[in-house]
Amino acid sequence: MFVSSDGWTFLAADFSQVELRILAHLSSDPELLKLFQDPETSDVFSILACQWKGVRVDQVKNADREQTKRIVYAVVYGAGYVVSIMGRKRPLPHINSQDCSLRAQAERQAVNFVVQGSAADLCKMAMIKVFTCITSSSSLTAR
Repeated sequence: MFVSSDGWTFLAADFSQVELRILAHLSSDPELLKLFQDPETSDVFSILACQWKGVRVDQVKNADREQTKRIVYAVVYGAGYVVSIMGRKRPLPHINSQDCSLRAQAERQAVNFVVQGSAADLCKMAMIKVFTCITSSSSLTAR
């Protein structure tokens, strides 16, 4: 626990979403700037997640918000790849392309891979577990 000296007060400051705010300023992207200028917007990542998922802001799950944040910053910082929940990497060689169509395609692939790749990982894990149960059982068979 921190205790301030008599007559003194601790001050805490949070530069909320500072990197994305700087990106909005430097890029002059009208949609991103609008998000930060709207007094109703307290959490840009939740707004972006709700737009991506097609749900209301109050329906955005923390996992969706965090995934949105990772993807946004991967694009911003030029990560060059995204990772599924099981750790599989998908390279995105065109994520920083000057060609708008190639970059847009890479951004879509980033979102799609995290969701679809993770779903594929889970399905494959389930298939392995089912196969293991069937092959180790004397009463179950598979065709």
